[in-house]
Amino acid sequence: MPKKTENSLYLYGDGDDVEILEGVEAMFDVKISDDEAPSLYTLGDLYDLLVSKLNASDSRRSICLTAASFYRLRRALTELTGVKDISPRTQLDSIFPNGKIGQAAKQIEHHTKMRLPIPELGKLATTLVMMLFFGTPILAIAIGQVIGHWGWSVLLLWALVVPLLKFAAYRAPEYCSDVGSLAKTMAGLNYSLLSAEFGVSHQDDVWNALVEVLKNQALTSGPINQETTFFSSVQ
Repeated sequence: MPKKTENSLYLYGDGDDVEILEGVEAMFDVKISDDEAPSLYTLGDLYDLLVSKLNASDSRRSICLTAASFYRLRRALTELTGVKDISPRTQLDSIFPNGKIGQAAKQIEHHTKMRLPIPELGKLATTLVMMLFFGTPILAIAIGQVIGHWGWSVLLLWALVVPLLKFAAYRAPEYCSDVGSLAKTMAGLNYSLLSAEFGVSHQDDVWNALVEVLKNQALTSGPINQETTFFSSVQ
């Protein structure tokens, strides 16, 4: 009988597990074979496989990618805002009041050469945004042909709103409340870039990057640890 577990990503096996493995392969630039995939019951199994494939170091003398990410992020924030004495515990709201970090998102990425943790929209939300983006001007032109200048007013409004959406697009995830947590998340998302730059990675860096893949792709708000299963039941 399958054993039920509450510590799970609650995947359904309808392709979502394949998408996650593809995301992991892309993050770490590795290939998980069809023979290896069936033996992966927990995240610990996947982590052990990645550590083996990447030959990740367990030596504390190796460079910590989270620390490297923090120093790069701190330098960028100081250059952009003039705020000094930034520590890992510095709250992002103290640097960017009222959530204005979104307005500096592109500049932060440019200065750090790293991606920020921007949550991916679901398929339905993405479809609605695309319909709004492309449908509004078409509707405006159609209305304009019927009622004249009012239709073109809608088109003008769309042209003004789009730049505002660009600045409002980025919101730091709730778990990134301070500079340290943001740096750690960025280190995970940019694992390939940083590990290639420094030529080494610690096993902790591999786990951190794996967690970030799962946060972006798995629909779970529960804890993520090495005992977490992919499915809610295992043999």
